[in-house]
Amino acid sequence: MVVLCGGQLLTKALTFGRLPMSILVGVMGYLFGMILGFLGNFWSWEIPLSVSLRRGAEAERVLLMQTLSDLPQLWITTGPARLVWPLESSEVFSVHSFAANLIENNFGGDVAFPFKLVWSPVVPSKICCFMWMVYHGNISTLDNLKRRGMILPNWCILCKCHEESISHIFYLCPFAVSIWESFKKGFDLHGPYPPSTRDFLIAWRGLWCDQRFSECIKLLPHAVLWFIWLERNNRIFRDVDSSPQEIGNKIVRMIGRWLRVCSRISDGLFHEWVTTGTKHLI
Repeated sequence: MVVLCGGQLLTKALTFGRLPMSILVGVMGYLFGMILGFLGNFWSWEIPLSVSLRRGAEAERVLLMQTLSDLPQLWITTGPARLVWPLESSEVFSVHSFAANLIENNFGGDVAFPFKLVWSPVVPSKICCFMWMVYHGNISTLDNLKRRGMILPNWCILCKCHEESISHIFYLCPFAVSIWESFKKGFDLHGPYPPSTRDFLIAWRGLWCDQRFSECIKLLPHAVLWFIWLERNNRIFRDVDSSPQEIGNKIVRMIGRWLRVCSRISDGLFHEWVTTGTKHLI
């Protein structure tokens, strides 16, 4: 059933932004009525012809009468109601139009979300989800937990010198810096690392020029951030710690396994990647 008003959908024809809630409820009851139950094989539809107003609410009464007098002819057409997607000319939902609208509204069209780096088909989905949360600043670092009202001492478990935040634990902490520097030496990565995951991922392609290991280097942000986070949790919850060199070895081998599973890297290049990646982990 589709309710039309003046040749268009009723929801588009009416504007109740200026009306008090009591009038809004009354008008909606007046227009749409109540479904009482079955009468034979059909719903019994009743539209009440009275609206209750507060005593002395003359202004509301005048506004209500003016609103009702401004309504064009109201009629109900038969046929099923349907959902309409306004972003497509076909009025059918599409992921493309939805994603384009999100990018336009959330990022103003200036900087597109680096979805190809965050949502890699090679990386396990839980790590891609983790990267997405890091990108938006939604992981449970101590500074985020304190902002949610938890009373906690805020210090970085990795360096034990500074407060824990996303930018510190992944980019500025001496523990994280030593891991990044080892890969910087091994794979000729250029430039400083922006202490923001958003800026870092956007600038990532400009930080490396070694084309031999391009498929491997694309996955470094996922692996490095993931293993730093695992190390942080192991120290807090299990009282187990690893050195930056041990973390670096795990990162190199994990990236190689991701690519070998998807047949993105040959055995020879895999061994060369492991040798080159671990050479500077001292």
